[in-house]
Amino acid sequence: MKTNTKNVPLDTLCLKHPTKHIKMSDCSIIRDAYEKIEKEKNAKIERLEEYISELVFDQTTAYSLKQMTRFQRINAPSKTMRICNTVPIKNINPDYNTEEYGENLTLKVNEYGYGMSGLNRCKNPFCTMCSRSRAGERAHKLKNGIIYAQTTGKHIYFVTLTIPRHKDISFQLKEIRRRWGAINNMCSHITRDYETNVYKARALDVTFNPYRPSQRYHLHVHAIIITDIEIDGIEDKIKRTWLNQNTFESKAKYNCQDVQKVKRGFNDSNRVGKYVAKMAGLANEITFGQMKESKSHQSVTLRELMLQRTHDNTQLNLKKCIEIYTEFLQGMKRVNTLNISRNWKDLKSNIEEESEELVTVEIEIPIEIWPLLKSNWFYIAEKVQFEIFKNSNIAGGTDSLDMYRVNRIVEDIEEMILGIYTKKDVFPIACHQFDY
Repeated sequence: MKTNTKNVPLDTLCLKHPTKHIKMSDCSIIRDAYEKIEKEKNAKIERLEEYISELVFDQTTAYSLKQMTRFQRINAPSKTMRICNTVPIKNINPDYNTEEYGENLTLKVNEYGYGMSGLNRCKNPFCTMCSRSRAGERAHKLKNGIIYAQTTGKHIYFVTLTIPRHKDISFQLKEIRRRWGAINNMCSHITRDYETNVYKARALDVTFNPYRPSQRYHLHVHAIIITDIEIDGIEDKIKRTWLNQNTFESKAKYNCQDVQKVKRGFNDSNRVGKYVAKMAGLANEITFGQMKESKSHQSVTLRELMLQRTHDNTQLNLKKCIEIYTEFLQGMKRVNTLNISRNWKDLKSNIEEESEELVTVEIEIPIEIWPLLKSNWFYIAEKVQFEIFKNSNIAGGTDSLDMYRVNRIVEDIEEMILGIYTKKDVFPIACHQFDY
């Protein structure tokens, strides 16, 4: 910087001037910046204190996940589900090669949730762990597709379709498949008659009535339907198509079906994308850390069934919960709980480079330490997710991540894991305060 006055130094912030000296405290922009930083530091401390409080009183998602995993390992009808995510693949296959078969024992954390790779898996969509393995990627795929649909002026509908409760889960599954087949035919007719594209994503959800055996299961559909152009009366058309499949045994009601047009806002797309990808109600709680609760006192979710308590902390009969859980898994064997239409990829093909990248943090776990972590690794995973995606100095999603801080957290966590000698050593890691 040039100046006509000799022997007048300029500091790096250019706050000194030959004719006027500006004090740091007098600069409103700098003062506001310091106030914002101080405010966010206090907010960060408050979030940490709240998190530790939930950890102490067993109110975290990690605690619920641990209880549900224990319930599954004891009561699941198949052996593969009971031993799922318990043994490193390297211990099962001595010739295991990471380049050929996959990765080492690795903790993976992103904004949607967390999981472990390198362990044996059952791949059941209702497994507490396997249901989460792809839920984050699918939610991200849905969100990017919805954002693209919004920015290009397409029309998005959030659809909830229900049928009456029934005592037989297999009967309800057949009903859902038959009725959704009619919805697929309707979409094909729209594509042909209006010469437009229709994109679909469908997820199954279920609630249970443990008090009335004749109305035990309530299987229903949540879906996203997207069209290139606006179709007059499509909301009513979807409902009527569903109701036209009514039979004497299963008569759905018009007022129990819901079709809403999604508003054009990022928050809406984010919420809907996560909701559709929840995979039968379980991944919503586990993957996104949201405490999904039943809306009725007469019904419970799969999560509540496995925890043996309702959203208002009413204790459920353990024997009855096991009976319903076992019957449900046997009836839903090999069922695909999430279907996305093949043309969904067209919703992001033109903006693939601009799509928000899914940031995943990876931490390798030494196999010799795994026996100490097998029951409590959820707490470390939740701590990593909390610090990186929820408690950064500028918390605001992946766009605002401080990668220097992220790398320091990962390095420190890896060093702490190497220092684990007993199962009790996990909790100091979960409670550790990162000062950077």
